[in-house]
Amino acid sequence: MYLQVFRKLTQFLKSLGVKAVFDTSCSRDLSLIECCHEFIERYKHQNAVDGGVLPVLSSACP
Repeated sequence: MYLQVFRKLTQFLKSLGVKAVFDTSCSRDLSLIECCHEFIERYKHQNAVDGGVLPVLSSACP
């Protein structure tokens, strides 16, 4: 289903003159995985050492 929607959207955008359309879902997934690893490391560190750890800030919601 996702691939069909992507193809239709790509065809539509190219009909409007767009030269290239990129699928960035893989990079989004990798970014979220790395964010999770960072959160786990900070959580472990906060429980081992008292205070001083900054929160993880992210612009993407899982």
